[in-house]
Amino acid sequence: MDLTCHLDAHVGSTASFSLHRATHLPDGAAVLVKLSRGDAADARRRRAEFELLRRLDDPGIARPQALTDSPAGLMMVFAPLPGVLLETLIDAAPVAPALFLSLAQQMARTLAALHAQRLIAWDLRPAHWLVDPAQQRIWLIDASRAVPDTVGLIAPPPEPDTDWPGLSPEQTGRLDGPVDARSDFYALGVVFYRMLCGAPPFVAHDPLEWAHCHTARQPASPAERSPGVPQGLSALVMKLLAKPPEERYRSAQGLLADLAQADAAWQAQGRVEPFALGTRDGSERLQWPHRLYGRAAETAALQRALDTAATRKRPALATIRGPAGTGKSALAGSLREAVAQRGGMLIAARFDPSARDRPQAAWRDALQQLVPPLL
Repeated sequence: MDLTCHLDAHVGSTASFSLHRATHLPDGAAVLVKLSRGDAADARRRRAEFELLRRLDDPGIARPQALTDSPAGLMMVFAPLPGVLLETLIDAAPVAPALFLSLAQQMARTLAALHAQRLIAWDLRPAHWLVDPAQQRIWLIDASRAVPDTVGLIAPPPEPDTDWPGLSPEQTGRLDGPVDARSDFYALGVVFYRMLCGAPPFVAHDPLEWAHCHTARQPASPAERSPGVPQGLSALVMKLLAKPPEERYRSAQGLLADLAQADAAWQAQGRVEPFALGTRDGSERLQWPHRLYGRAAETAALQRALDTAATRKRPALATIRGPAGTGKSALAGSLREAVAQRGGMLIAARFDPSARDRPQAAWRDALQQLVPPLL
């Protein structure tokens, strides 16, 4: 198939792709083109994304027709879906509650489709959604960051083009916990907040400040930020933005049920009063909270040592003793959130007796955790 296209109009861009309305020259058909100009690693990710999007048969996910190399870059071709990027829409003005509820329910269904395939979307920034306000339709146009939802998945160091405003606390790498599907609910909460308020929950200027916001700062609620936002919707968004994953929704179905209840209230009364959230929420997977139990005294002692060192602004040493397997590493890791709240970083490495031939390995592991975020 000849995929020669003429780019007619620019729809929008991110750091990794640009979206265009185009004409397929051989037959004159209108198409939508996503053009990527990244390196070889980005090209591999785009090819994997193409296969994923082709496999996902959901009305809320844009399904590509073809992928080809072109002089301008790697070109993914879609049907000519109408609309603009959600980023463009919310930059112009906040979304009215009626339109928000319609779009939000579609976005929750799309997330449910991804989670049903045991995938974490990972990156749900507004520029990854194409929206047609006239028809109240929205499509996920980019899933290049999606990863399998595997037990114990730990966030890798954020990449240079990471969308820091939309990272969940556990994605920042500053907390001692794995990433699962609940991370997507936090990211969706950031998008919902922007839709309702016209601005993100936080404003920061570098990765360290963003990490501090996501792990330690509590945003003003949407109703406080924008008085026209219904209290019930505001509370729903704040549940999505909870710092501990176990306080967010556990399933997209639970979120969708609450959005449907809010929509019914808006259509019947023109308002959404606060209501009990998560009453129809559940998960097919047993998800244990990642908290330390039975170590309150030891945790408090470490916290006091951290506070003293931070107050005096002088280095200090605290030691943890105990037999192997009694949780020394977990106890030290429990400080990760407290350190992040002070704008710091916690790094850890082990001198493994089985690696005596590599005595420098622990220093290497520690530096590998420290240097990339600093760079």
